[in-house]
Amino acid sequence: MFIRLAGPVAYWRPAKGERHALSAEQRPYPGQVRDALCGLRFTINEPSDCDWFAESCADCLARAKALRDAREQG
Repeated sequence: MFIRLAGPVAYWRPAKGERHALSAEQRPYPGQVRDALCGLRFTINEPSDCDWFAESCADCLARAKALRDAREQG
């Protein structure tokens, strides 16, 4: 069986009380202004340990799963 390592489907970063998914085309860095998969535009900050306990944005999660499924079928 062949295992293909394709990298992340999305990068997750906390913003506005939720964790949002960002396109995997570009790694996120603090200070960047990025659009989440749900359409939210925000400035990437340095997350605290507690920020990672926030719920995932439902729209971002659905879109990230769709990207994963498309990759697996592709």
